[in-house]
Amino acid sequence: LQYGMEHLPASKEYAPDLVDEVDGIAQGAGVAFEKAFFLNCFDEVSSYNPDLVNKAVHGCTAFGATGRATREGTTYVGQGWDMDEWYVPYLFRLLRPDGEPEALVLGHPSIIGGTGINSHGLAMVWNSLKPTDTRVGAPCTFVLRKALQQQSLGELVGAIINCPRANGMNFIAGASYGVVDVEVTATKYS
Repeated sequence: LQYGMEHLPASKEYAPDLVDEVDGIAQGAGVAFEKAFFLNCFDEVSSYNPDLVNKAVHGCTAFGATGRATREGTTYVGQGWDMDEWYVPYLFRLLRPDGEPEALVLGHPSIIGGTGINSHGLAMVWNSLKPTDTRVGAPCTFVLRKALQQQSLGELVGAIINCPRANGMNFIAGASYGVVDVEVTATKYS
C-alpha cells in the first residue's frame, strides 16, 4: 500500500478528476481509499519487484490493422486479456454529463481505465512493458482513462506522452482513419 500511495502525487497532478473517481469507488465499495488506489497500480506493482520481471511474467498481446491490411479498409484494434484469474474482467460504460466522451471500457474491479472505445470513435488497447527506468508516477490505469477522454487521435497521443508515467506500456489506438502505436517507458516515447 505504501508503494502504491507513492504514485498519488503524480496522479493528482496528471488527472485530479480520476483521483476523485477512485475516492468515489472506494466510498461506494466501503473500502479504504488507499486500497482502491493500490488496485489501480496493479501494473506498476508487477514492475516494482525485479524477481517478477526476471521470471518472465507474461503479458497481453495487442494489435492494430487498417487500410489495405483489412478486407474492407476497416480499422481494427484488439488485445488478448492475458491476466491471472484473480483479475476478473468486466465491461463498464461511462456516461459523462460533464462533456467528457462516453466510453465502453474493459477492466476489473476498482480499476478506472483499461482497453476501451469512446463516443468519438477512438479505440485503445495496450500491453505492459518492463523498462529499466520504472519510477513513481501516474499508473497505467490513469494513462488509459485520460487517453479515452480525448476527442482526436492527436489529443490521445498527447495525453500519453505528456504524462508523468510510472512504467512502460505499448498503446495501440485507432480511429476510422488510422491506427497509431505509441511505445513508452517511464521517461521516453516513440
